[in-house]
Amino acid sequence: MPTMKIGWKTPAGARSFRHWGLEKKLILVYGLMMIVSAWIVTWIGFRQYHHNLTERVGEFGLNLADQVSRNLDNYLAEIDGLSMTFYLDGVDGLRGKKDPLDLYMERIAVDEALRNIMFFMPFRHIQGIYWISDGEVQYSQYGVGKWVDHSDFVAEGGYDRVLTADGSGVILPPYRPDPAETGERFIFSYARSIVNVANRASYGVLLIDLSTDHLLELLEETKAKTSSTLFIVDDAGTIVFHPDARLIGTAFSPALPGAYGTFETDWNEGRTMVQYVRSDRSGWTVVNTVPTRQLSDELAMLRNLSIAFTAVAALLSIFLSSLFTVTVIKPLKGMERLMRRVEMGDYSVRFPQQTQDEIGRLGRSFNHMVEKINELVNRVLTMKIYRQQAEVKVLRSQINPHFLYNTLESINMKAELNEDYEVADMVSLLGKLFRLSLQENAEYIPLSREAEYTEVYMRLQRIRFPKLRYTAAFDEEVLRAYTLPWIIQPLVENALVHGIAPARGQGAIEISAERRGDDLAIRIADDGCGLDEARLAEVNGRLRDAERNDDDRHDGHIGLTNVHKRIYRAYGEGYGLTIERRPGGGTVATIRMRFTREGGDVECLS
Repeated sequence: MPTMKIGWKTPAGARSFRHWGLEKKLILVYGLMMIVSAWIVTWIGFRQYHHNLTERVGEFGLNLADQVSRNLDNYLAEIDGLSMTFYLDGVDGLRGKKDPLDLYMERIAVDEALRNIMFFMPFRHIQGIYWISDGEVQYSQYGVGKWVDHSDFVAEGGYDRVLTADGSGVILPPYRPDPAETGERFIFSYARSIVNVANRASYGVLLIDLSTDHLLELLEETKAKTSSTLFIVDDAGTIVFHPDARLIGTAFSPALPGAYGTFETDWNEGRTMVQYVRSDRSGWTVVNTVPTRQLSDELAMLRNLSIAFTAVAALLSIFLSSLFTVTVIKPLKGMERLMRRVEMGDYSVRFPQQTQDEIGRLGRSFNHMVEKINELVNRVLTMKIYRQQAEVKVLRSQINPHFLYNTLESINMKAELNEDYEVADMVSLLGKLFRLSLQENAEYIPLSREAEYTEVYMRLQRIRFPKLRYTAAFDEEVLRAYTLPWIIQPLVENALVHGIAPARGQGAIEISAERRGDDLAIRIADDGCGLDEARLAEVNGRLRDAERNDDDRHDGHIGLTNVHKRIYRAYGEGYGLTIERRPGGGTVATIRMRFTREGGDVECLS
């Protein structure tokens, strides 16, 4: 049954970005960081400035409405004072009787009072003054306007409303004297019931018609040079005056709670800021409105300047970051080219160290690495050449051991036929050594195999030297370690030839091996003649020279120099052969190499 593999697929854009050069990546990241940061700072600053401007506009509009409300109160106070003069001139003529003489005297008194109001306290915006008694307009004094029929004032209950106010002034909403004349200005009325102070009975109603021109002047005097609009709303929410006459008499839909306040709402085809203050005298509310789009228009220049500044700052930042990136990436690209030359085998390249920063330190590390690689390659190449030469010599020398092995077998058979068994054993052991040398061509062998070679060799030599003592001590772990072939037997042979043989075959050879951390130490000691100080220094000196000598010359010390050179070439500095004098007489040869398992892997301690 086929299996289905589920996983996330990397987007193509992310894969292509991953393969971009470091220079392009840094420039892109720096550019995005600069642009995004500048945009965020500009946006936050613009929003904060817009918020602060909105608060200032709201506060200014509220103060403006409050000023207009105070002016309106002062104006109405003057109208109220004007109406109170009727008590001075006309109230004495109001007798309340209906005989002809009394009516005549009342007419004279009222007419004189109205005339005095018009001439002695002139208001150029007074359209007319009317005296209404018993529900009818009894007298009138024309102002600057036309005579107005106020019968609807009585019919619609306005007269009764004023009487109910018991002597207090009442403001009546604006209206056009002639509704058919749409171009005619609105007027509003101020009415007061004239009452008898003694019994609180009303003599009638004084009605003053006023032009709205003065209201317009009040609004225009305090209006700032902005797009704000000031108008007046009565306590019922009806617009009683507005610069746009079409809106007079219409309802102002947003509620106006409290004596003053500010808020935003949707009105008159757009989002609008509203500030309002209610008059305590008239109950009317002065409203100031500012379209919020006007604030945006006023901030357009600031916004454009901010955007331009952000763009310039971002471009400058990208340019500087690109310049910095190129400065940083340029030496890295140079190092990349040098690395390619190293890959092609040119180890003579060096990175020019011109700075002391991270790039300079990286360059020094690169140069050190190339030097080490060059040294390692030369060592490996030398080892390879040395090994090839050794293999050629082995192949060339295999012919003689093979011939000698066959010849020794013939001698062994002859000795056994002649019943010379001692010679036969010697020949047999010698033949076994030749056979082992022919069979082993591996680069590394177990130490147990090396111990077997040595054991066969010592059995052969003990036939020659019966008094020779030989001991070998190896731990089980050490026997499983891998080592170079033929490194113990040459040292045992050297001890036998130079230490035991001069003493007529009397003495002992001891072999031991132990693990020391990650190293393996093999010790071959004898109690023979030993070496004096000068001879010992000469031997160790020749071993050191063998590390630097790449040819096959051995100056008659083939056993020691061959073993030391092979170990040094295989494991490097610090490994090889050391010759020392043994306390009490004799010589100690110590082999130091890496402790490895099969295949050359280092076996580290846990």
